Amino acid sequence: MKIQKEIRDKLRVLTYPLVTKMIKNEKEILIDAIRTLKDLGYHLDNYQAFSMSRSGQKIVAMTKEDMWCMAPFTLASIFVLLLVTYLPFITTFLPSIFSS
Repeated sequence: MKIQKEIRDKLRVLTYPLVTKMIKNEKEILIDAIRTLKDLGYHLDNYQAFSMSRSGQKIVAMTKEDMWCMAPFTLASIFVLLLVTYLPFITTFLPSIFSS
């Protein structure tokens, strides 16, 4: 607690520092954590959950069901689309370029 106070006093941030943790299993979620869809009844974007944690000192746990933000899914879809589109080109022409 003393270190937390020192960091806050020296940095003079308006909100509390945010800690994130990636989990493998939902059993790792803390009992007192807020699940946005289950507990609040609605989805949130990641930045909204981060803001809720920082300003209100709440523990927010989010799984893909709780998330509303489509950016990770959109980026993954674009990557797969590009890969499928250009895979024939990559497998045909690039080996010949590097072998010469």
